[in-house]
Amino acid sequence: MNIGRFNYLLLLFILSTILIIIRPNIIRILVGWDGLGILLFSYIKKIIALSTLRQLGIIMIILRFGYRLVAYYHLLIHAIFKSMLFIGAGRVIHIIKNTQNIRLLGNLNEGLPYLIIRLMISNFALGGVPFISGFYRKDLIIEIFYVHSGTNIIIFILVFLSLLLTL
Repeated sequence: MNIGRFNYLLLLFILSTILIIIRPNIIRILVGWDGLGILLFSYIKKIIALSTLRQLGIIMIILRFGYRLVAYYHLLIHAIFKSMLFIGAGRVIHIIKNTQNIRLLGNLNEGLPYLIIRLMISNFALGGVPFISGFYRKDLIIEIFYVHSGTNIIIFILVFLSLLLTL
């Protein structure tokens, strides 16, 4: 019996819930090691996509603590501003004649000042600059980790550094 196209979403939800409960080490790997992978790539879209892995690990930790609305808020804000980055990167790739290598991109603020301003706004929102939505999101997540870390100060420091250094 076919229930519809949401079978895969239900299966994904069940598997991710089992993964959250059983394997917290995978979450730690997602939060910690994807930053090293970003250093190896020089293509702009891969860099933007790989920086999302750390945020997914943080979302999984928030869900493990039981804060569904905070995880949803984090996902929503991250998705909005990350999509702005992808659209801007696509625009840059289109204008520079399909060049994705960031080593070949340069001097974009002369020809594309408004696009650069939009990209900077999305970077500020993802980075958590004060008085932008990313700041309140990261502050709330740091408070949750501070309350729930208990005596495990190492995990709190790792998550704090992860939030401090990521977009």
